[in-house]
Amino acid sequence: MKKLLQPQSIAVVGASATEGKVGNTLVTNLLEHGYEGEIFFVNPKTSEISGRKTYASLEEIGKEVDMTLIAIPGKYVFDVINAGKDFCKNFIVISAGFGESSIEGHNREMKLLALAEENGLTILGPNCLGLLTPTLKLNASFAPGMPSAGPVAFISQSGALAVALVDRAEDFGIGFSSVVSIGNKMQVDSAKLIDFFADDPSTTVIALYLEGIKDGAAFMESARRAYVAGKHVVLLKSGRSAQAQDAIALHTGSLAGDDVIVDVVCKKMGITRVNSVAELFGAVRGAIKIRRKSFEKISCSRVAIVTNAGGPGVIATDSIARSENMKLATLNDQEMKDLASKLPDAASVHNPIDLLGDADAQRYSDGIAACLASDDVDVVFVLLTPQKQTPVDAVAQMVIDAHTKGSKTIIASFIGGESVEGARKLMQHAGVLYFDAPDAAIQAVNILSREKLQEASEFAQNSARSDEAESYVKEIIDTGKKATYFSEAKKIAELYSISVSNFYDVTDGLQITEGTLYPCVAKVDNPEILHKSDRGGVILPINSGAALMEARERLLRDFPEEGSRVIAQPLTEIQTELIVGMKRDATFGPVVVVGIGGIYTEIFKKSQIFLPPFSAEQITDELTSGVLDFLFAGARGQKAYDASSVAEVVVAISQISQDVEAIFAIDINPLLIFNDSRKPLAVDVKFVLQDLE
Repeated sequence: MKKLLQPQSIAVVGASATEGKVGNTLVTNLLEHGYEGEIFFVNPKTSEISGRKTYASLEEIGKEVDMTLIAIPGKYVFDVINAGKDFCKNFIVISAGFGESSIEGHNREMKLLALAEENGLTILGPNCLGLLTPTLKLNASFAPGMPSAGPVAFISQSGALAVALVDRAEDFGIGFSSVVSIGNKMQVDSAKLIDFFADDPSTTVIALYLEGIKDGAAFMESARRAYVAGKHVVLLKSGRSAQAQDAIALHTGSLAGDDVIVDVVCKKMGITRVNSVAELFGAVRGAIKIRRKSFEKISCSRVAIVTNAGGPGVIATDSIARSENMKLATLNDQEMKDLASKLPDAASVHNPIDLLGDADAQRYSDGIAACLASDDVDVVFVLLTPQKQTPVDAVAQMVIDAHTKGSKTIIASFIGGESVEGARKLMQHAGVLYFDAPDAAIQAVNILSREKLQEASEFAQNSARSDEAESYVKEIIDTGKKATYFSEAKKIAELYSISVSNFYDVTDGLQITEGTLYPCVAKVDNPEILHKSDRGGVILPINSGAALMEARERLLRDFPEEGSRVIAQPLTEIQTELIVGMKRDATFGPVVVVGIGGIYTEIFKKSQIFLPPFSAEQITDELTSGVLDFLFAGARGQKAYDASSVAEVVVAISQISQDVEAIFAIDINPLLIFNDSRKPLAVDVKFVLQDLE
């Protein structure tokens, strides 16, 4: 990867002297920015380009080259790389016409991937913009110009967006250690690049624009490594809507995964996820300058506002109130008393600290110093409007001093135009986190304060149980079924200590002794029927044997599908119904969901999603602080439900998903929970299966 991304010698296959061609742009970019490595142009149709000798092939160069750029029609790429694989091991394929284009292109891409894997080659792309490494003065792309050097590695699935963002970054003082366009990410994907930049000493922020994630497990592990290495990872991922996912499939051949799952992945791995280009810029600017350790030790960043204008202070206060990870700091009584003694009587020492419109440099100095000295402040936010008595440049210098000499995060927002332009440039040049608007500043800090790597957990090991479950599921699959009967699901669930409702199979008209079952509920039971309530497959209440037999006949008549059975279950008191389930996501593997259950699951859509592995303690914490927290807090005078007992079911479901890969999905709906000493009870359970052989 180092030779691919930081090459000391480069060949260009498809180099051209014809203006307007990609091959000519690559030639120009390599020559005009001061790259000091060796450059070789490959074009069998000419002997010279830009005063340099050209070669007919990679073999003719006569020495191994660190990296080769390829800009020729897609149908010729395989043959060129195959012929040159002994002379270069690292390639950037600019050429299009692969998986993003057609079935033929997809097959071409798969053939190229096989060539790379069989011969130990590393290929970036195809269908990509290329690579820019400002520290090497290297523009190995067809993007114009050379961005400033800095600590940000930008990885983009869209070459066009990479060009636009790099161009705009100059206005914000953002510099780059590298800009990498991954295109179709056939072999070198975002995970491999995050891994590389996690170890790169010149990179402190890894920013990504992705349309899809190829290998979920590798992506999460690379993000974990980057976090541990002290790097910020900021992700802008498109595909939140179904329409956007359709566009992505057409654009680069990616299949966008479930977007809610991506949110969960980011939360678990300490990734800052943003929703727009504006948020991306804000988060990256903040990540360059904010000391992350100040956020790791606290659950909520405490912000002190120092301002000479009440309005902007109120705007900043409102923004903090709307944020989920920030709150106004509170100076203690002695700190406020000391500060009040230095300010006019009309000034406010309560946060926001209002120095008044005629504030001079000394007032700003006193206000900033008080916040820096307080143990109850994590972030100092300095606001200024350019009023006649306010020495703008002098206050800017105070902000710079606080930033360079102190240990706390300093943010500045000087609201104005020409009168604050010089101060803005001074602060940005000194590395101060500066925003034109106070709400944008708060948003950036709020987003970054979400960064927290969740403590790693491991699956419990019980080989005897997992062997038994796996063997039993295989027996079911061997009968040709794609899902379970209730009796089969009950057996699997109880292996993992999930309490499941008793039942009687009354398909053949079995007689039930009066009083042992009633009142009860009758249900159709068929592996192929997943939503029986929608079709009238549940009848209740039933209070006699005659009513049960009548219900049995009706269900068998209404559900004539092969294999339909009828079961009867005791009618259990309902307090609250949950749904607990698992689906095996194609990108990230097993995902467990907990939400409001019963017939209202699709109406309320109140749920939380968890990515295994996790501990019961972690799930308990998430349940008591998430969208279902009202159940476990005793809302409206109700006795609280026990979150830890629900967490045990969630952990059991995740353990099943780990032990038995042939289980594709699990649905417990409803899971009855009680606010007394009773354990949660699974009333309906279904396992959806897949044959892995």
